[in-house]
Amino acid sequence: MGERENHAKAVIRAADRMRAAGLFGARREVEEAIAIRTGSPRLDHGLGGGLMSGITEIFGPESSGKTALAGFILAMAQRQGKECALALTEDLDVDYWKDMGVDMEKTALVQAEEIGSLTQVAEDFIKGNDRVMVIDSITALRSKKWRTVLEDFERWIGPVNDLVQFTQSNMPTSSCLVITSQVRHRRSIDPRKMFADGYDSASRSISDAFVVRLELSKTDVHDTEYRLVVNIVSNVLSSPGRYVVLPMHKGMGVMHVQDLVSFAEECGVITKSGSWYVLPGGSRYQGLAAATLALKADKVTQQELLDSLYNHV
Repeated sequence: MGERENHAKAVIRAADRMRAAGLFGARREVEEAIAIRTGSPRLDHGLGGGLMSGITEIFGPESSGKTALAGFILAMAQRQGKECALALTEDLDVDYWKDMGVDMEKTALVQAEEIGSLTQVAEDFIKGNDRVMVIDSITALRSKKWRTVLEDFERWIGPVNDLVQFTQSNMPTSSCLVITSQVRHRRSIDPRKMFADGYDSASRSISDAFVVRLELSKTDVHDTEYRLVVNIVSNVLSSPGRYVVLPMHKGMGVMHVQDLVSFAEECGVITKSGSWYVLPGGSRYQGLAAATLALKADKVTQQELLDSLYNHV
């Protein structure tokens, strides 16, 4: 009880301080509330700094990029020194996760179809400090007490609610849980309750328990590349209704360095003259592709650019 109370109070205090002081005028309070940076300054800016301790839900139609975004967040969490776990409810493709940058040798891996076994693993893992766990996907989970043939919503919401109750009671402020879930058709005709195209996630009835909810869709699909639209449906750290667009590569996830260069130019952290990009240190490259390639090979400059962007935004 004490751990749950401390977590709840810390989250509430941080959120209240930020609302009172104004989000971007309260950098210290923001830092205290954030459990992890997503690794994308553009996305973190839209989120108000990063992912807060608690549950983040990523939902969208089939093949909308949910696993790709979750994999990117997990890989970036490892770079930040977080201890990471990956829970899969469907088939495991190790190479796919590796291509997204996840170090599988340093990732605690569990495969489960039933909520009870997964909750036991979560109990042992997520109660520790500085930990990030991804569950892909929550929609496929089942619980022993929900084995009868019911509507999809009832079949999904039982296991999800079990997991939510557990994590709310045991998660420290330096850790977070990221879950992916499929959309379901919303039957409500109330326009105030409608999402884009009338769809919402399977866990909509307990959505207040999530500190962040991200709805995904694709646009500009060309061969192996597309743009991922991340609609920030709800977020404790900032007002909802924002969205960001990330460049994606099929099978490899977020094109992180390309987006880093683009966002840095938009924020004025690096300069652009015509088609020429000037990176920190004065090196000049013609075109986004050339600048991206150069930055990929220069990890030191890449980190300097990340630090500058986080200080800037």
